[in-house]
Amino acid sequence: MNNYPHTYNLNIQKNCVIISVLLVAIFAITSFDSIAFAEISLSSYDSTIGPTDRLLIMGTIDGDIQSFHPIKLVVYDPLGNVVYQPNVAINGDGEFKYMITAPLPRFDDGIYTVEASQDDLKEKTQLQFTVSSDMTEVMFDENMETEVIPEFGTFAMMILVISIMSMVAISAKSRMSLRL
Repeated sequence: MNNYPHTYNLNIQKNCVIISVLLVAIFAITSFDSIAFAEISLSSYDSTIGPTDRLLIMGTIDGDIQSFHPIKLVVYDPLGNVVYQPNVAINGDGEFKYMITAPLPRFDDGIYTVEASQDDLKEKTQLQFTVSSDMTEVMFDENMETEVIPEFGTFAMMILVISIMSMVAISAKSRMSLRL
């Protein structure tokens, strides 16, 4: 018979404190905004425009965001130079629009990239469109939406923590049954 019944209770309390400290440390290290899985989607009616045409960029923020900071759009020309860099307001439904007009005197031919980001999100989303002087008809592509695949690092960390806690609990129960 064990003459020290309180020793086992102190070990359990000590293990619980260690596990609690580990959980707090893991959640402090990992980012809570990656759990929200918010993402920006961009689309446009046109994938090819003429050198003097305009292009309407439409977008949404899907998922939970912590605030309604504006969307930062950056439009790059074919050489990688910044053509526009507006901040675009988000409406109450998480939607935004921006009309890109040709810089004076016109767009240069080539592939332009529109990059969207927001302060609460780590990922950036891109959309490309082509400017062509030879364009005789506008090609429409309604399926131009891009998708951002969320990062699963936080979930992997939580599964690891739960696994470690299970191992500690099982080993603690095993030790208790061996002492009896």
